[in-house]
Amino acid sequence: MRFGWYVLIVFIVLIGNAPLSLARISRYVLEEGIRPALIVGMPVGFVNVVESKLLTGTCPVPQIVLDGRRGGSALAVTTLQMGSFLTAALPTGFSNGLADGGTNPLFNSSDISQLVMQVDANQRFIPEPASMALLGLGMAGLEAFLERRRGLYDVLWISRPPNLQALAPLRARRPELFAGMRLIYDSEALFALREIGELAVKGRPLTPAQAQARLDAELALAQDLSQVVVVSQRDAQPFRERGHPVSILSHAMPVRRSVPGPKRRAGLVFVGALHPDTPNEDGLLWFVEQVLPRLRARPGGAPVLEVVGECRSPRIAALASAEVRVLGAQADLRPCYDRARVFIAPVRFAGGVPVKVIEAAAQGIPVVASAILQRQLGWQDGRDIQGARDAEAFARAIAHLLDDDAHWQAQQAAAWARCEADYHPDDFARQVHRLLLGEPTQEHA
Repeated sequence: MRFGWYVLIVFIVLIGNAPLSLARISRYVLEEGIRPALIVGMPVGFVNVVESKLLTGTCPVPQIVLDGRRGGSALAVTTLQMGSFLTAALPTGFSNGLADGGTNPLFNSSDISQLVMQVDANQRFIPEPASMALLGLGMAGLEAFLERRRGLYDVLWISRPPNLQALAPLRARRPELFAGMRLIYDSEALFALREIGELAVKGRPLTPAQAQARLDAELALAQDLSQVVVVSQRDAQPFRERGHPVSILSHAMPVRRSVPGPKRRAGLVFVGALHPDTPNEDGLLWFVEQVLPRLRARPGGAPVLEVVGECRSPRIAALASAEVRVLGAQADLRPCYDRARVFIAPVRFAGGVPVKVIEAAAQGIPVVASAILQRQLGWQDGRDIQGARDAEAFARAIAHLLDDDAHWQAQQAAAWARCEADYHPDDFARQVHRLLLGEPTQEHA
């Protein structure tokens, strides 16, 4: 929909699930000179998401943009609500881009007013969900920042273990800076579980004592925090067993139902970044070496496999052939999803919840995944997803979806229902709201 100029000048543009709309708005700004009061751009997923956000970052208007592929309407709305609340509560002398009509971000590096914050692995302070200011300050910069704004913030949101470790010395030395703040640790997943699984797959298994020590070390990071946030019941249970308050916050993933049927599709698709010594590289190499040969025995031979995603793995690049098409990163994944008959996720070790599987299912393509991914999702094997424990089971599940239209359609419908039940953007918004207010959350089993 083309917006009238008067709308874009007067109103705030908020986009949480439409990267093409975000890109179009940005082009209006750059090419036609319109100036909306504020752009909040947080589309989620893989299709044109990063590209649209980068384009918005070049616009000379107030903006709050969440870098990378994460986002969603829930985060966009929550960000706007937090910004509105805190702008009204800012001390005298604080300013923002809306007040003076300037070209700075809505909340600049000296006047940041985000309620949720994170310290990333490089020890840079970044407001979350708006990752656009205060880059490169380090722990010293964070300390000075919190000193100047002592008592202003209600919540400190800390993402992943390295970031919590980086913050620990400052918390110990300057506890007064965190007085009155609820500290939410967004662990996302237990990375020790992934590391333990990876070593086992690669033939270097830890002893039970070594594995437990690695898990205990990661769990100990959550001591004395207000809340721990993870993406699955599997990751929540160890925290609960040690008495930590845990909430599950997975992903917001809208369903797309206007997609081609099974007869208009062919072949397989894999989506994911491919770097050396990663779960994606390991799983795809295993699939090509162990599963594709079994599929060649089918009438007509093996289906064509399209490999989509940034590829920095020489071993994957060397697989390119008429049977394995290494396409690299694609600006729009929808054509890839719509022409393939089956989405494969052969990862053999992982942590958290596989968002690429959720997105594929929401895009209407049935998934065959490794048993570990099926367990992490908690989806019903044989109905929502096909889980496979070995190469023979993987090939058999793919063949069933390739050959049986009714089975294909039944799994598509079941997976859509699962996505709407577990990953609806409205549910995600309610969960985020409760977490920020310290209220009990409602979780899916």
